[in-house]
Amino acid sequence: MRILSDTGPQISRFRPIYAMCEEGVEPEHLQAVLDSVQVVLRIAGVERRVEVHNFGVWRGPGWLEGNTLTNWNSVDWYVAHARQASRNDHQLHGGHLLKLLYNEPWQETTPHYDIVVTHSDLYDDDCRFCVGLAVHGLGTVISTNRFLNLDARTQRECIITETMHEVGHVFGLIPSNRTDNVEMSLGLHCTNKCIMRQGLNVPHDWLKITDNRLAGHEFCSTCRSDLAKFFCH
Repeated sequence: MRILSDTGPQISRFRPIYAMCEEGVEPEHLQAVLDSVQVVLRIAGVERRVEVHNFGVWRGPGWLEGNTLTNWNSVDWYVAHARQASRNDHQLHGGHLLKLLYNEPWQETTPHYDIVVTHSDLYDDDCRFCVGLAVHGLGTVISTNRFLNLDARTQRECIITETMHEVGHVFGLIPSNRTDNVEMSLGLHCTNKCIMRQGLNVPHDWLKITDNRLAGHEFCSTCRSDLAKFFCH
């Protein structure tokens, strides 16, 4: 799902990453996400130019007035609105959450990339569930939900794979002008032995992509090149 494009060439691509998580996300899962982001930044060669800020279960001053969540002031507010927009009680509308991230006032005062980690299941209008959604140049929502029945080590490894995949999308993968080894499957994806392959069968596909990653196949050479190019503009 790609509802938005890059936020514009006038905004530097060397801007901070703000990560926050829904209450109840396991600390080791949040840490896996943060570790994965650092790996992608290192591969892109920009680990010293893009700072990562872990806000955890973020709640700003005055985030709750009585029983009412104040606008834009906590991760709880984002999650509550994504749940309210959902067609059912057990999933979050991931696309709606991304729209909130795009429209948040903090983007005006301090442009940044967003990462939201949730243990709730996600869906979007064109798919009944998804493990993650991302928008080029903006941010991503990552769900651990579909991996929770796996053993602890495999959970962590699949979350790392999923995070690297979604952050890859945030950083311009797959570019719209690419024609080789690419397919359109809920957005453009790589067809090489690469972390940017599409994974529709969960967890089976993500287990396979994870096995490939652990065997040394992270980003293929084309995706590595495109990842570096994103930060050259």
